[in-house]
Amino acid sequence: MKRVLEQMIELLNLKHDWDSYGSCPPTEEAAVSALQLIFNIRHIPTDEFRLVPVSGGGIQVEGTISGDEFEVLISADGIVVKD
Repeated sequence: MKRVLEQMIELLNLKHDWDSYGSCPPTEEAAVSALQLIFNIRHIPTDEFRLVPVSGGGIQVEGTISGDEFEVLISADGIVVKD
């Protein structure tokens, strides 16, 4: 969990235009939702979670469970987005 918190701090400290397309850093709403998601599934055996910034202020949560990769996109308003 320590690594997840370190990753989150890095994401929240991104500067405006971090992607060179004018995007804002992840929002607090996205950060809270991402951490809630990870907290709720932390008991599932998984490799370390990865947090990736998404243009527009969202966060993607990535990981692997039993060899299967997963990705969950959280929008800037903290809503889990389904593709």
